[in-house]
Amino acid sequence: MFIKIENDHSNVKVTLKLNKAFAALSALSGVSALFYARMFERKWLEVTSHRVEVHNLPTAWQGFRFAWMSDLHLGYKPSYEPVSATFERVIAAKPDLILLGGDYMDRGKWKPVCDELFGKLAATGIPIVGIWGNHDYFGNRRDPDKNLEHFERLGIRILVNEALCIEQQGIPQYFIGLDDSIKGVPDPKGAKKRLPNGIKPLVTLLHNPNYIRRLPENYSEVVLSGHTHGGQLNPLPLHRNLNWLRYSTGKHHSLYPTGWYNVNGNRLYTGRGVGVTHWPLRFGSRPELAIFELQPCN
Repeated sequence: MFIKIENDHSNVKVTLKLNKAFAALSALSGVSALFYARMFERKWLEVTSHRVEVHNLPTAWQGFRFAWMSDLHLGYKPSYEPVSATFERVIAAKPDLILLGGDYMDRGKWKPVCDELFGKLAATGIPIVGIWGNHDYFGNRRDPDKNLEHFERLGIRILVNEALCIEQQGIPQYFIGLDDSIKGVPDPKGAKKRLPNGIKPLVTLLHNPNYIRRLPENYSEVVLSGHTHGGQLNPLPLHRNLNWLRYSTGKHHSLYPTGWYNVNGNRLYTGRGVGVTHWPLRFGSRPELAIFELQPCN
């Protein structure tokens, strides 16, 4: 198709029409992306599966499955639907253990919805272990203590620089849960002192993946983190360098926004989390429930 330009006046008219068409198309694309991010992707759960190979894994632990979910942000209404759907999916998956990565309450205060959803999870009888995130320290000074009492009432164990021994057919493995690195005081060396000498923890729970750089070398077989929401808003294809985490260079900036990393001999997995915060939107970062299965190295 050819456009014939008669004079400068015609050229201006054509340019204006093209500019208006481009602006209209851009506006429509933006509105469509916003609608998709709010109404669809925010609720579009992805269940990811991961095979974790461990040297000298005892036979009793081969095939052991644990679920990892973090950043629920309950109390922030747009988080309810994805969190509720995730709890239903993890119950249906029947893992041997459920691990929680913190940021349970968006503003640190226990809500009736927490009783509803965590009560449903606890009723399964599946062991549940978690850690604190930075949002769990928001609110009043005594809220973390009160929230800990709520979790204990439901039979959910929250580890704060603690180690937990879990046995399969009498064979023990150790899990460590560290305090949040922004609002709390993580103590990886102190937590590891609770293990028998020479024993390496199977899994370490760590809310903020940035703290991986401060873990001792070869500290744990696997380190699980959350906090980042996978960026939450990722303008593809620039998501590696431009997302809501990177709009500021403060404590939310992360070199490990989503997926697997190997840092100082520690295998780190950063989950994308389930809920949302700040904005009721997800784009290029679907909510995630991660399921891990232990297998021996070939």
